[in-house]
Amino acid sequence: MAAYIIQRIAGAVILLFAVAAITFAIFFLVPRLAGVTTTQLAAQYVGRDQPGST
Repeated sequence: MAAYIIQRIAGAVILLFAVAAITFAIFFLVPRLAGVTTTQLAAQYVGRDQPGST
């Protein structure tokens, strides 16, 4: 029973690491490959990249 619990915990840790790595890649690495920083993406999302905006 203890081996099963340890196996499940180890699987959960691996899954958590995988999800964190994929999330990092989506939000930080992919935009940089396109030449856009996360700050520029945030400004574009809230509409502050338009000319004449303050």
